[in-house]
Amino acid sequence: MTSGSSFQLPRSVAHATLTGAAWLCLALLSLSSAHAAEPPLPDRKPAPEKQSAGKPPAPSKDASAKEAQAKANDKNGTPAPAERPSLAWTKIEIDAAKKECANLLEKVAIDYQALDPISAGECGAPAPILVKSIGANPAIEISPPATMQCPVAAALDKWFSEVVQPEARALFNSPVVKVRNAADYHCRNRYGKAEGTLSEHGRANALDISVFTLQSETSIALGNSWPKPGQLVQRTPAPIPPLPDRNPEMLAASLAAERKMDEAMGAKGPKFETVALRAANAAMKTSTVSIARLAGEQVLEVMKARMEPKAMAATPPATMPEKPIEPPLKTDPDAAAQFMVSIHKGACAYFGTVLGPKANDAHKSHFHLDMIERRTSYCQ
Repeated sequence: MTSGSSFQLPRSVAHATLTGAAWLCLALLSLSSAHAAEPPLPDRKPAPEKQSAGKPPAPSKDASAKEAQAKANDKNGTPAPAERPSLAWTKIEIDAAKKECANLLEKVAIDYQALDPISAGECGAPAPILVKSIGANPAIEISPPATMQCPVAAALDKWFSEVVQPEARALFNSPVVKVRNAADYHCRNRYGKAEGTLSEHGRANALDISVFTLQSETSIALGNSWPKPGQLVQRTPAPIPPLPDRNPEMLAASLAAERKMDEAMGAKGPKFETVALRAANAAMKTSTVSIARLAGEQVLEVMKARMEPKAMAATPPATMPEKPIEPPLKTDPDAAAQFMVSIHKGACAYFGTVLGPKANDAHKSHFHLDMIERRTSYCQ
């Protein structure tokens, strides 16, 4: 090799080098194509399908709540309950829930519609129903209709029939015909927080009620009716004085006539009733029917003469009603407050959780009723 000339590999060495590089490129291409042939792993929760052009998404009653939850999630990075991974209900779970529904609602007067299973992240129910009304004579309408599981509907039926309706009739002389559904199924955490425990509303296992409407068209709202401190304090009733005689003169005249009648039968002998009854018994032992009848008539006439003046003296004819008067409809604040306190206390026997104004400000305007399993009911 002379100075200034370029260096060249022998042809055989150059051919071998090019052949090796070609094989390396083919190997890399083969490896990448093998990886491309494998399908990607699916997501636990697929993304929702895109709406077709020209069809806007249907509005949702809790759209604003979801938007607020989404903003909170953006701040702390915690996904909302509906956005978390979910698994579909199995056929065994769905069949078992439907069988439980049939057993619970077999003897319940209820207007409802069976719904498809709900599965949304951590939320859902295997056999939810849409309840429109519960009970009979009269039925209690749920407005708007509420999505819930069957155990909630069965508990509502017992609470309505055994507590709510008797209290409404006793305090207002009118039954309840409608309740306002303040919240039913809603996939969220408790109190709508981004983090924490899933609400029973997210399992269709709760119902919030804010207003009770009577058959008289009177509406009783919990927020306005819950008693203020000291409103329903038990007070010792004042002693009731004895009733005075209505007509002292007539009563005195009756007693004077009675004394004269006794004197006529003999001052030292028995009273007139004793003599007359003895005569009647003696007459009954004989075969003379007329004598017995006469003795009986004498007893009746004398007793009538002695009792009627007392009755007339005690009760003036003008105050005797021909038929019972129905009690007036009462909607005073004390009656409404007593109604709310009584039905709140009564609900504790049927639901796992009962929350109202006693619990916190979040429940000052509605009762929260759910069927969470507890050893004893949580009642606030």
